[in-house]
Amino acid sequence: MKRVYFLLFFILYGLTCPTFTFAQESRLTVKAFADILEKSEHPQILDARSPEEFAGNHIKGAINVPVTDRQDMDTIFGKLNPNAPTFTYSINSGRGKILADRLRKAGFREVYALPGGLAGWVGEGYPLETSGTNDAALTVEQFRRIIASEPYILASFGSGYCGGCRRLVPVVDALKKEYAEQLKTVEIELEENPAIIKDQKIEALPTLILFRQSKPVWRHKGFINETELSQTIGKFMRL
Repeated sequence: MKRVYFLLFFILYGLTCPTFTFAQESRLTVKAFADILEKSEHPQILDARSPEEFAGNHIKGAINVPVTDRQDMDTIFGKLNPNAPTFTYSINSGRGKILADRLRKAGFREVYALPGGLAGWVGEGYPLETSGTNDAALTVEQFRRIIASEPYILASFGSGYCGGCRRLVPVVDALKKEYAEQLKTVEIELEENPAIIKDQKIEALPTLILFRQSKPVWRHKGFINETELSQTIGKFMRL
C-alpha cells in the first residue's frame, strides 16, 4: 500500500512540479519541440548563442539571450512570464540546455530545450530567419554534382561556432593528406548551406558522411579522433 501511495504522490508531483514534465525528458524530439511550439499561444523563444550567431540566423520570433552574459540574462528573465511555455536552443544542444536549466532554477514552469539544436531543426526541414543571401552557399544540385564528381567524397558538416566542429578540422586535414590521391573532401557550413543540411537530414554537428559513387556508405555524428577516422576510411579505400 505504501508503494501505491508513493507512486500516486510521484505522479501528482510530476504533473505540478515546475521543473518536471514528461515532455522535458530526453525523449523530446525535434518534431515534438516544433509541435509544442506551434500550438503554444504565447511562446517565449530564447536563442542561447552569441549576438553574432543570432544576427546570422535564428528561429522566427526568438530573442537573443547569450548564456555567456549572466547579468544580461538575468535582466531578460525578469521581463519574461515564468508561467508561459519557454523554448531554448543553440547551435547544438549544449548552450540551449544550460539556458533551460537556468530558467527552471529561476522558477519557469514549462521549459523545452531543442534536442540537437539548430542542426537538428534544419535537418528536419524547419526554417530559419536569415540576414540575407550568402554568396558562398551551394545549391543542393551543386552539392550533388560535387559528390558525384569523384569515386570517394568525404563531406564534413559543421559550423565555425561549434566546438566539436573546430576540433574536427585538423583531424580531417590529416586524413586529406593521408589519402590525397584517393579521397576528396567538402566542407558544408550550417550558416551558409541550410538547404544541404536539410537535404542530407543532418541531426547534429559535426557530422561526417562518406560517399562512394555519390551514395552514402558511412555516417558519423560527433567528434572522432584521427586514428579511428583513418582506420574507418581505410577499410572503404581497400574495398
